[in-house]
Amino acid sequence: MAKKMKKATDVSKNVRPARMPKLDKLFESKYYFAFYAIAIAVLTIILFREFVFSNLMLFGSDTLLAGVFFRDFFVEYFKAHGSVPQWNPYIFGGMPFVDAFHGDIFYPISFVFKMIFPLFRALGWVLVFHVFLAGISMFMCARAFKFGNLASSIAGISYMFAPYIVSLVAPGHDGKIFVTALFPFAMMFLERGMERKSYLDFIGLGTVIGLIILTPHPQMAYFSLWAIGSYFIFKLVVRYRKEKSARSAGILTAFFVLAILTGLALSAIQFYPGYKYVKEYSPRAGEGRGGYEWATSWSMHTEEAVGMLIPLFAGTDSAEGRLYWGRNLFKDNTEYVGIFPILLGVLGLIFYRDTRKWYFLGLGIMSLIYALGATTPLFYLFYYLLPNVKSMRAPSMIMFLFSFSFALLSAAGVQYILSGFLSDKPDRRRRLLKILMIIAIAYIASALLWTIASTGMLDLYRSIFYSDIAQAKLTTAAGNLDTIVVSLWLMAVLIGATFLIVKMIAARKLVPIAIGIVALFAVVDDWRIDSKYIHTLNSQERFAKHRSVKYLEQNFGYDRILDMTFRMFRSQDYYAYFGINQVAGYHGNQLAVYDRLMGGLEKSNLHDRYGIPRLPILNLLGARYFVYDAGYPMPDSTLQKVYDMDQITIYRNPHALPRSFIVHHYGVVTDLDSIVDIAASPRFDPRRFVLLEEEPGFTPEEPLMDRVEECEIIDYEPEYVKIVAMLKAPGFVCLSDPHYPAWKAYVDGEQTEIYRAYGALRAIGVPEGEHVIEFVYKSEQYQISKMISYATVVFIVISVVGGTVHSRMKRKKENG
Repeated sequence: MAKKMKKATDVSKNVRPARMPKLDKLFESKYYFAFYAIAIAVLTIILFREFVFSNLMLFGSDTLLAGVFFRDFFVEYFKAHGSVPQWNPYIFGGMPFVDAFHGDIFYPISFVFKMIFPLFRALGWVLVFHVFLAGISMFMCARAFKFGNLASSIAGISYMFAPYIVSLVAPGHDGKIFVTALFPFAMMFLERGMERKSYLDFIGLGTVIGLIILTPHPQMAYFSLWAIGSYFIFKLVVRYRKEKSARSAGILTAFFVLAILTGLALSAIQFYPGYKYVKEYSPRAGEGRGGYEWATSWSMHTEEAVGMLIPLFAGTDSAEGRLYWGRNLFKDNTEYVGIFPILLGVLGLIFYRDTRKWYFLGLGIMSLIYALGATTPLFYLFYYLLPNVKSMRAPSMIMFLFSFSFALLSAAGVQYILSGFLSDKPDRRRRLLKILMIIAIAYIASALLWTIASTGMLDLYRSIFYSDIAQAKLTTAAGNLDTIVVSLWLMAVLIGATFLIVKMIAARKLVPIAIGIVALFAVVDDWRIDSKYIHTLNSQERFAKHRSVKYLEQNFGYDRILDMTFRMFRSQDYYAYFGINQVAGYHGNQLAVYDRLMGGLEKSNLHDRYGIPRLPILNLLGARYFVYDAGYPMPDSTLQKVYDMDQITIYRNPHALPRSFIVHHYGVVTDLDSIVDIAASPRFDPRRFVLLEEEPGFTPEEPLMDRVEECEIIDYEPEYVKIVAMLKAPGFVCLSDPHYPAWKAYVDGEQTEIYRAYGALRAIGVPEGEHVIEFVYKSEQYQISKMISYATVVFIVISVVGGTVHSRMKRKKENG
């Protein structure tokens, strides 16, 4: 590619455009990268000014629902113990912290932010930084592909401010933002490594892969590996056809395998415990919450596809109102990547001469097809042919690969305009201008049609693509017509102006300034959409300790609560944030057996569709208090109203079992569904029979009726539970915490087996007498994985230091 660009530059010497020596000096300066970094940092600060110049937090719906609780628990535990918590005891009765993925636990960049800044500010600053980082990574990637500074700058700015990535701030999808920002680094190292046959570049690739997995967003990491692997194969084939060297191909393949292994080993501390958990213990284990409908949920539909060319065509759910009228349940982000990366990318595809453009066209098309999900039957190919697709959902998140592809292709388009347009044949220059003019006219015509007959155009669209639209959504769509019209006119003006600017370039007038104006258009287009997804709120007000929390802190002990305050606090983990144990919560990757005991996604064994509690399972799980929004009528007269103020009503459940209790009879039921059905029956008494899935190898006995037994928790930490029990006859001590293999049990210091009780909980056999029982979380897999990650860090450091020293010595030798 470099030779062809040089040739185009040489030819253009005979037809040089008007020059600006100072600009030429700037673009050729060895300090240009620093100037670019400062410029995009300033732009990022301006975009996020409402957050940057305040003491507020960035609004993110998932951040408020669970992210704050997850991170606060992690930060406080780490500062107190100097280690990562292994068990989260506060939601879903308790669940693995590392194995079940509680966000960016080991991702080093966000870890630093959380240790330096107050948590509520750190959560926002890390997102702002990664938007900036996306601009850096895309610029460096484009430079690795031999594009000039100006073309690379436009690629970087288009990528970092693409509404696709910035809109993810609104739902608080930080992992997606992290992966999107890191991915261009991976492609940069891969491109350089394949071109230079460089060991160090492949080590860099492996490091970035490891960071992507540690973000951790398994699905986005998986998509990244699709692109990285397919581009390696593409480059290997192209290079082999050129060199015909099996040795060279073998070395590159070995380096690439080393990079993949380095990435997997670096991320082992999160990847391996998480992978095993998802495969064996998560609700997504096996088919789990799979199936075609699951895999295609939150697809892009026709409305979102049209929205790639007409921003906000389908509306959006944001702080400004619920204006989304597409087919998803709601939509608080957008897949729009900006019109200019697509426009300039198309020009790059048509006019820029380089075989790599066809790969990125293919990657973009593949990403779009996958993102459309159920909208096209082509998704069946992915569903049936590619592993793990059946257990994933939200295919639209793959659009970061589309955004990357067209950002890089846009650099090709700009590079052609800068280096080849003026020296090209007149008919090709006229062809480019003709394409821009046709696109501009198409937008002008569309804008006129929607302005004159917006209702008629909506009816036409509905009759062709969305005939089954609900009346409520049709009303919403009608309310979004002004937005569609404004978007069309803005696109028409910007693209029309771009046509005039390129025509000015054809007249050889001030090329750098002209391209800079186009870059400004791209920023205007992006920021108009980005601003709709950036909002702040007062964290001190949002997470103030409600008086109901203080009441529960004084009364609940080791019991749990059922939190039904969805309207009041708008978070299912609100009480967990204050250290109050909840029967349920918000996560999505809780233990599958516990999830089944609750009744699945609908939690049908905990409450009915109206929120009325179902006591059998709640009693078993120790749900002592039911917390509702004020005014909720409780039909069960056996529940005692103990708190009714400040918009919250709390009922006390006198039937709830204590967190630990003794049982002297058991029954063996091997089928989990049957166990759950029995446990959920009002006729079943869990204090009389513990339901096991196997014979215990232990013979309990029933004590005399007048013998009093005791079972009391005297110490409870996230990774340690201590119980003192007095049994008058051999029996089972049950703990209503979820069963998980990493937990070990000890009776008077001697390890004993933990049985899975009631389908999801823990029970151990205990002989007669007074005993100290301890549950200790010990994950051998985590310890091994941690050592692998630590060893890989050492390997990377040694490789970088050794490789750098070797390169310097080699250059010194070559220079005499």
